[in-house]
Amino acid sequence: MRLQVFDNTSPYFYPKLFERYQSGDTSLTVEDFRFLYYGYTFQSKYIPYQPSRYQAKMIAYMKKGTLTENELNEFIKMAELNLNDLPFDIRTLNILAYSYKQKNDSILYHIAFFKKNMIIRAIKSSGNGLTEKAAFHIIDPSHEFDFLNEMGLQNAGSNDMTTGLCDYLIVQHNDLNIQGYYFNISRILNVKAERNQ
Repeated sequence: MRLQVFDNTSPYFYPKLFERYQSGDTSLTVEDFRFLYYGYTFQSKYIPYQPSRYQAKMIAYMKKGTLTENELNEFIKMAELNLNDLPFDIRTLNILAYSYKQKNDSILYHIAFFKKNMIIRAIKSSGNGLTEKAAFHIIDPSHEFDFLNEMGLQNAGSNDMTTGLCDYLIVQHNDLNIQGYYFNISRILNVKAERNQ
C-alpha cells in the first residue's frame, strides 16, 4: 500500500485519490476507500490519537436539540472544520449527513452518507473481527465505538488490549450472537512510535 499511495502513476496515488474523496466523488469503490482510509496513515497530516478541536462546540449544539437555521449552519461549519482535521471521522460524517437532511440538501446528505458507509465497508473488508488474526484494522480508536454503532451493537463497557496489539470490545447481548470484536490498532501505535523517534 505504501508504494501505491506515493506512486504518481498509480490509481491510488494519494493526492489525487484524496482530492476525489474531498470533492464528494461517489464513484469511489470500496478498494479506493481502503487506500484512502489506511493510506492516510502514511500522510504527514495523520496524527495518532489526535483530539478534535471542535468536539466540545459540536456537543454543545447537539445538547440543544432543535436548532435554529443559523445554529444549524454554524453546527455544519463546525463539523466541516472538524473533517478538515479528521477527514475520516465517522461520527462527524454521520452528524453532517443528519444536518444536511435537516436542511433538505439531498446532494450533500448523500455525499456525507456515502463517505461514512464506505469507510465502514473499508473497515469491514479488513477482517471479520472475531479473532486477533482477523481483527478489523482501524486508524483511530474512536472508530471502534462508531463501528459498533453502525453494526447496531453496543459496547458492554469493556475495552481490553490484547497481547497482539488489538483492542477487544465486549458487546451487549444481540441477535447476531456476537460476543465482541477485535480491533487492530498496530498502525496507530507504529506511527506514534515512528514520530516519537
